[in-house]
Amino acid sequence: MEQEIITLEHAFWQAIVEKDTATSMSMMDGHSILTGAQGVSVLTRSGYARMAAHSDFTIHGFALDNIHVIFPNPEVAVIGYTVREDVTVDGKRMTLNATDSSVWVKHDGRWLNVHHTESVMGDPFARTQQAEPARRAAAE
Repeated sequence: MEQEIITLEHAFWQAIVEKDTATSMSMMDGHSILTGAQGVSVLTRSGYARMAAHSDFTIHGFALDNIHVIFPNPEVAVIGYTVREDVTVDGKRMTLNATDSSVWVKHDGRWLNVHHTESVMGDPFARTQQAEPARRAAAE
């Protein structure tokens, strides 16, 4: 079952790379939670389609590594991994390194994604963000 979840997660990413929104939506539950630096969202399939259609973010390729899968029960799978993404953001090509996790729930014998989190790798205490206001205050 672990390999099945890894294969599903890869397929979801590949659908994003191929801009195959129909496949992505078919792998999602009716409502999914998305969390990351942008905040928290509850996505419906149609909301996901709108988000994908209006995105200024393109994923050209990806590599998943350090993959872990657990099954809290036979109907729920949690996968976590590191991901290296080859992306274009606001017209600039770059590499993004993040840690991601997804929760898959089995409905009528089919796994569907109900939650995805992405955390851009860096200082876990956001010291670079906290240092900026202190530098401004010290300069005044």
